[in-house]
Amino acid sequence: MRRRPRYSRNWNSARAGGESLEQLKELLAALRAAYLTYRTAHWQASGDAYYGDHLMLQRIYEESEKHIDQVGERVVGYYGASAVDLADQTERVADWSTRFARERDPVRASLVAAEEVRDLLTQTYDMLESQGQLTLGLDDLLMSISNDKDSHVYLLQQALSGRKASRAREANPRLAHWRLTR
Repeated sequence: MRRRPRYSRNWNSARAGGESLEQLKELLAALRAAYLTYRTAHWQASGDAYYGDHLMLQRIYEESEKHIDQVGERVVGYYGASAVDLADQTERVADWSTRFARERDPVRASLVAAEEVRDLLTQTYDMLESQGQLTLGLDDLLMSISNDKDSHVYLLQQALSGRKASRAREANPRLAHWRLTR
């Protein structure tokens, strides 16, 4: 079994940029766009599940804000302050936000964002590992964020499935008695 060094010797050569930097910039932008999606959905929550959705989305955007800070600080630590250039990040965030906003329902858009970020985390992890640039700290950070994204996906899926069940009960007159007694 190959042992991973605690600190990657490759980071010094990577500081100039390359694929790792581009991947981490993209991850940072996706996290920022997802945060905006969750925050907006929090404001747009409505209907029978308003309060539950409102609180769930608040939990998700608050956790996501921490992820942004953690990844952003790591990128600056490895590549320098210019790696988080505002103009570059703004373009990337706009691309991701547009992608997430294709779904008009705020909770569905949030689910798309959470799933896409989770997929990007996997790609980032695999790429950094294959290049020998996955330190123990970065490994832990990406795993931790991925774990939170799994929870976010689960919560959002449950919220959406609850809506479907509610609509099915409302559409079925035989279930009127069930609605009245529950």
